[in-house]
Amino acid sequence: MRAVRLLLLLALNALSPLAMAQLTGTGDVFFVVGEGLMKGDPDAEFGATVIAAGDLNCDGLDDLAVGQPDASIFVSGGPRVVAGSVTLIPSTVALGRPNANASFELHQNLAGVPDSAETGDRFGADIAIGDHDLDTCDDLIVGVPGEDVSLNGNSLVDSGSVFVFHGDADAVVAPSANVIPASDDGASFVAKAGDRMGESVASMLSMSSGFAFDAVVSGRPGNDNPAGLNNAGRVDIRGSSGSCSTCFDYRSIDAVDVSTLAVAGDGWGSNVLAFGDATEGDYMLASHTPGSKKLFILRDIEAISGPQIFSRNSLSPAPTATVSNFARQLTKGKFHGNGIESLAVLSEGGVSGVLWEVFLIGKSHASSSGNGQLQRLTDLQIRPADEPVASFLFVTSLAAGDFDGDGVDDLAIGVQGSGDLGGSSSGNVFVIYGNPSGLDLGRLQRLRQGLDGINDSAEISDGFGSALASGDFNGDGVDDLAIGVPGEKVGSETRGGVHLIFGSLRSPELFRDSFE
Repeated sequence: MRAVRLLLLLALNALSPLAMAQLTGTGDVFFVVGEGLMKGDPDAEFGATVIAAGDLNCDGLDDLAVGQPDASIFVSGGPRVVAGSVTLIPSTVALGRPNANASFELHQNLAGVPDSAETGDRFGADIAIGDHDLDTCDDLIVGVPGEDVSLNGNSLVDSGSVFVFHGDADAVVAPSANVIPASDDGASFVAKAGDRMGESVASMLSMSSGFAFDAVVSGRPGNDNPAGLNNAGRVDIRGSSGSCSTCFDYRSIDAVDVSTLAVAGDGWGSNVLAFGDATEGDYMLASHTPGSKKLFILRDIEAISGPQIFSRNSLSPAPTATVSNFARQLTKGKFHGNGIESLAVLSEGGVSGVLWEVFLIGKSHASSSGNGQLQRLTDLQIRPADEPVASFLFVTSLAAGDFDGDGVDDLAIGVQGSGDLGGSSSGNVFVIYGNPSGLDLGRLQRLRQGLDGINDSAEISDGFGSALASGDFNGDGVDDLAIGVPGEKVGSETRGGVHLIFGSLRSPELFRDSFE
């Protein structure tokens, strides 16, 4: 796929700037639960929380995964239980994109999946993609923070666990999974009730020299520190050992390990993300603490030395009001054309007159101002003049991808509460395109249903933009954008769906044109 992208970029560079500006793209697809053979739970806000993309069946096209932690699951001989599921929509080469008719659900009552579905498991609370057995097929990581774990004869309620489903060329994912329970294999710390392991999950390139297996990162925001700090939080990193893809080296990092400022209720690990340049040995782990509204970035997960601790106070301009939330949303991308990944960090409140901000934070040696800060965007720069201020309060999602194929990542921002066309909470997505100088507000695009060729229509409470994910779903070497629409209705019945809009080398924008 990298070779395809390179050839396309060379062709693009041969065009004049004028010709580039005139080119357009085509082709959107809307997956709605219950339309045709499209799977998913219509009563559990399909597309509301988490979407992921990866090539799970090794065909060169990314597949879609949609987490529904509140989905109800059928139990043989009993009532349905609200235990959670993940719906997979595999791409097929013949169709050239994800195929709703091939969709299926993963859950704990599926044959071959360990354990059983139980009320409150929240299977699919978070999902991530990585290659954890080095077979070139991506694998699916599923967080199950409400899982009750048995340890030494005791049942630990909501201790949590993480499942790794291995990609398979014949079956999209193997019907069995490696289960990573919330224990540390005999070290001083053991799993406890209320840890909520799997509340957040991520994939990270292996830190072990000579091993290429990706590591599984999982947060335990409910973990009680041994020193008595309840709900201070913990992050676990498990990488495959040697040639054994089902064996895991273990590293567990306590909130106190990274900061003497850790306090009870921090909830460290409620959101985790790995980013950086692995080829330079500089792959980093970012995790935020909603309790104290800080973001920790670890550069050395073995020594845990020199963590950077960000708060809104460490970024400029200085806040003038209370920050309601900092780093609740994170994504990563190469936004500056230098091949180096940066973090995009959402901050809500903090500056008078500003509802929310997105900061780009890079490696300290690449920063242009204060403590790694590269760029600052605000709702004032993005909100259209016709958009009511009150509807622009809540950013629900961030995603990064190279949607125009120019080699620089772009940033998509989901504002599900906005929507002057369809009324309250119809939702909008704003895409800011990148160039070698950073994200360019002069190339700001607004995506919403019913305009500019995008199918369907904006309706009250659609929630368009509630969740976002980027991936190359049609195999053309250019990233596409998957957009959650949990309030989508069929008639009067709420079903939920995911709107897939394709990127194109032929245009600096994302476009449109077919409905499923």
